Amino acid sequence: MRFTQHYSGAPVCAPSRCVLMTGKHTGHAEIRGNLPAPKHFPEFNEGQYPLSAQALTLASHIRQAGYATGAFGKWGLGPVGSTGDPNTKGFDLFFGYNCQSIAHSYYPATLWRNREKIPLNARPISGHPKDPIGDEPAERWRAENYAPYRMIDEAETFLKEHADQPFFLYLPFIEPHVAMHPPQDSIDLFPKEWDPQPYRGGNGYTPHPRPRAAYAAMIHDLDSYVGRILNALDRHGIADRTLVVFSSDNGTTHA
Repeated sequence: MRFTQHYSGAPVCAPSRCVLMTGKHTGHAEIRGNLPAPKHFPEFNEGQYPLSAQALTLASHIRQAGYATGAFGKWGLGPVGSTGDPNTKGFDLFFGYNCQSIAHSYYPATLWRNREKIPLNARPISGHPKDPIGDEPAERWRAENYAPYRMIDEAETFLKEHADQPFFLYLPFIEPHVAMHPPQDSIDLFPKEWDPQPYRGGNGYTPHPRPRAAYAAMIHDLDSYVGRILNALDRHGIADRTLVVFSSDNGTTHA
């Protein structure tokens, strides 16, 4: 089944994900903008304005029905330890970025596994470098571990561990989203002729010498992650009894 005429829940990340998770349109949804949690709750140093304690998500209802629940990717609906913590909103396991602003970097220092920070890169790369000058080589903006690869690995492990029971797997991937940090082997799949001019870091994001190829590479990688999940369903013999829903949150900015 394919829906070809529809509206996203909201034009930016946090409220759109609130709509997806709660099923409420923006007239009733609690989160209506990308509001940094620290501005409203000084006890937190990252994350977005949290869902309230009363808010129920799709995962809340599904877990009550006896399903194992896991989320792997970007959250953006409340800091760890807040009323919007993914562990309080129906997820047995969360692995990824709690804060959507940190998710602008594909090479962060850490990712969250539930309420534990997992080290990822000793030399993290910011998604928002200051005053980039000239033609910046893509290698400057790469570190040891590419976060999306780690998150899809964790998602496949969750699927394998719960293949013999009812489960809900939520995969809010971060591609394609600036900053553009895709691996070089993905970029090399696309023609150099696509990019007569580099992207020099306008709109406050990391520059890239081949922005169109980089954007295509991110879409290519996203497609490969979806393929890995579908192949895993086949491998475990559960594809015919698993409902798969593929949706966008709100589209892209500056595309």
